[in-house]
Amino acid sequence: MLTALFLGVVGIGVLLSFFVSDAGRGARPAPPVEVLLFDGTAFSLAGHLAEDGRPVVLNLWASWCIPCRTEMPAFGRVAGQTDDVLFLGIAVEDQEQAARAFAAEIGVGYPLAWDQGGEVAAAYASVGLPTTYFVDRDGDIVRQAVGEIDAETLRSILADEFGVRVGN
Repeated sequence: MLTALFLGVVGIGVLLSFFVSDAGRGARPAPPVEVLLFDGTAFSLAGHLAEDGRPVVLNLWASWCIPCRTEMPAFGRVAGQTDDVLFLGIAVEDQEQAARAFAAEIGVGYPLAWDQGGEVAAAYASVGLPTTYFVDRDGDIVRQAVGEIDAETLRSILADEFGVRVGN
């Protein structure tokens, strides 16, 4: 009985991960983010917005997340095609060594970090991974997408939310 229940819950989670859904439209303030990036530099969302001003695509992922393995290379391609948006990936609910190994395997060019104390996961509570938050120049979350996003959908969201056109 418990096995069937477990498999049912896992199955629902897997199905949800294959569909991008907007988990709320309308701007709301983005919670603070302060992380140490894998390259050793510190990142602060508030500091980035004050100094740089570019909107942020904040992607929560984990090394054990199958849809994250598909999504991250697509994010890497799109991130490499624009300087108008900062992409930031944060490993949540994961072990640091596993997250670093996964990041090295995938090899994306945008900044990645590990949620050491779990503060990011707590502040950006979601129903599954991957989850992506689109944060505008004012520090507001203008869209939240739960589930895997392909490159075409990501380009469309960047155009819709930030007016950023990214080629194929």
